[in-house]
Amino acid sequence: MDGVTPYAEVAAFECPLCGTLSRMPQSYGDLIKPNECAGCENSRPGFRFNREQSELVDLQKIVIIPPDSNLEEPPATIAFLKNDLVDMVGPGDLVTLNGICETFKGQAQEAIGDYATENDIGLVVMASEGESDLASQSLGSVTDRVLRTVDVPVLVVFQ
Repeated sequence: MDGVTPYAEVAAFECPLCGTLSRMPQSYGDLIKPNECAGCENSRPGFRFNREQSELVDLQKIVIIPPDSNLEEPPATIAFLKNDLVDMVGPGDLVTLNGICETFKGQAQEAIGDYATENDIGLVVMASEGESDLASQSLGSVTDRVLRTVDVPVLVVFQ
């Protein structure tokens, strides 16, 4: 289990020439910087990250290992906790992930957000396949949009 770290959902960058602020939506991994300044059209590198103007949330990585495994290297599920979920579990705590899988029409992130709000859902759990290292994560477009738009805490489980 890692400590709580800040994660920029929307990162703000200042142009080194004119000081114009550009806000860039982010996904997991390296910060995505602007290619060009909207103010002076500068396309040279050197945009400075502005922490105060960025939208930061708390993020924590946890590893869930089945307690009844006899294997030398038991299967592990990597999960990232966000917002209100950070520091809710500790080493050795028993964790159960529950969820309901349903199909929605329309924009998935809007349908998931509306469903969670209308049914007083306290946690949205999303699965994502691939590497479990946060720095190399490329989440699916639906998972990424849900993380950015849903007002309910979101737990991403990497399989």
